[in-house]
Amino acid sequence: MNLNFKKKGSTVIDTIFIIVVLVALAIGFFFIKLIFNEVNTDLVNDQDLTVESREMLSSSNDNYTNWADASIGFLFFGLLLAVLITSFLIDSHPIFFVASIIMFIFIIFVAGNVGNLFYDTIEAEELTVLQADFPITMFIMDNLILLIVITFTLTLIILYGKSNGLGGGEIQ
Repeated sequence: MNLNFKKKGSTVIDTIFIIVVLVALAIGFFFIKLIFNEVNTDLVNDQDLTVESREMLSSSNDNYTNWADASIGFLFFGLLLAVLITSFLIDSHPIFFVASIIMFIFIIFVAGNVGNLFYDTIEAEELTVLQADFPITMFIMDNLILLIVITFTLTLIILYGKSNGLGGGEIQ
């Protein structure tokens, strides 16, 4: 199996794609929870259902919230870990450091705007009550820029701090 990690051109697009997908999933999970709450309330109030069925519906509602929140956290931190691991496998030259800083500024700009979109969406009256149900998602969105800065800093250290014996810093 031949792994080729020399393609660096799509890094910015990949990072922006990850940010947009995660925010879209988070917004989608909020809307699903809103709909699930309304349907759950109607079904629990239905007198034709047994007590066990009502308990199962309530349990499913709680399980969905835990699952959705944990999946956003797992996906976000898993992707960040993947970025750090693949950064070690990419051969880079220090001359690209300035270009990396420019790309970083662009990524921060996009992440800030996408984060604002998230908050503009969940500030709707129906969705504000659901914020407490998603603590991991809210933590990630509250600290999105900081998490990106930390990840970027670690990525730069990994990319440009490798010794010559490990493949970094050589022109090929």
